[in-house]
Amino acid sequence: MRLVFGIVFSLLWSSAFIAGKYCLEYLPPLDVLSLRFLLAAALLFAVCWWVKRSGQGDGSWADKRLWLHGMVLGILNYVLYLGFSYTGLQTVSPELVVLVVSTMPFVTTFVVSCVKRKWFWLQWWAISLGFWGVYIVLSVKMPETGWSIGIVWTILGMLALAGGTLFYQFTASRHQVLPLTGIQNLFGGLILLPFSNPTQWPAAMAEPVFALSLWYQVVVVSGVAMVMWFQLVRWFGSDNASAFHLLNPIFAAVLAWWFFNADLGVADVAGTVLVVLALGMLNRIRRKV
Repeated sequence: MRLVFGIVFSLLWSSAFIAGKYCLEYLPPLDVLSLRFLLAAALLFAVCWWVKRSGQGDGSWADKRLWLHGMVLGILNYVLYLGFSYTGLQTVSPELVVLVVSTMPFVTTFVVSCVKRKWFWLQWWAISLGFWGVYIVLSVKMPETGWSIGIVWTILGMLALAGGTLFYQFTASRHQVLPLTGIQNLFGGLILLPFSNPTQWPAAMAEPVFALSLWYQVVVVSGVAMVMWFQLVRWFGSDNASAFHLLNPIFAAVLAWWFFNADLGVADVAGTVLVVLALGMLNRIRRKV
């Protein structure tokens, strides 16, 4: 069931690319991100307040480390990861951005292996197999792209997401997920606010397409998917949990086919099979450890 949980997470996480495409027709990227994070923070704080009123919460809000760790995660997971990725997206194809970000398991696996001083070669084979599955899918979709500053921004975004994942596993995983997620959204939105133009937000929110796609990202991506991601890191560790991001380009291709009539061929099916096999190998490794 945990494997299915991770696959569902990847589907929800990947859907952000589709919903975000609609939002960018009405507001610049940083405006969309700042508004999305602030709304998600308000929603999560409301949920936390309701949980506390029902007697299921605790007094962890007074913990200064909760706010400090939430701020760090907000900077890494939201401001730097999405900020760099969206900046790179301006000059690099979306397919290439997704491919670069999906290489994050290599970074997290390498760091965790160094920290724990344990090297599981089957784990590396599984991640490599998954990466090749992703490459098969995207190689037929990517235009020929030379080295550019956009690729540099994208790599920096991937490293920021890897840093946030590792920071959560080794430092912040002791906190309750809901307050931590709300705080990281709050800091992400506040940090991006000076680079945004809030006067444009009411007009955009009046557009049904924008409002629907934004609220979907607020609830499903910044809320539900992020909570699921933290839970996956607790279950699998950052190295194995990161492998679920290998599925993101696969789901992105399928969703693009569904919503935007993008091409979906044999390469997509073959790549998906390889990624699913890789995830099955990683799940088997986790059971043995």
